[in-house]
Amino acid sequence: MIPLLYCRFVGYVYVVEKYRRRGFARRMITTAHDVGVSRNWSGVIGLDALGYVESMYEKFDYKTAHKSTGYEGTVPPSAKPVGLGFGTLLLKA
Repeated sequence: MIPLLYCRFVGYVYVVEKYRRRGFARRMITTAHDVGVSRNWSGVIGLDALGYVESMYEKFDYKTAHKSTGYEGTVPPSAKPVGLGFGTLLLKA
């Protein structure tokens, strides 16, 4: 277990389609990295990423730690919330 003091998190990096392939995502990731370096911070950085952008993060030497699965659809009216702790909420039909 790593204390939260040593963890940083970057949410989804998103660039509007018409502006892609112009270096905006690279600049955002590089700037976030540079801020950490300028503050002499070292630790774990968590990134949210969809599968199709993993290769972009790998260019910056980030590694995939786990894969998430997303689902789309309609939740049935009979579904009841089932809490699993630490921010996780599942619906059980």
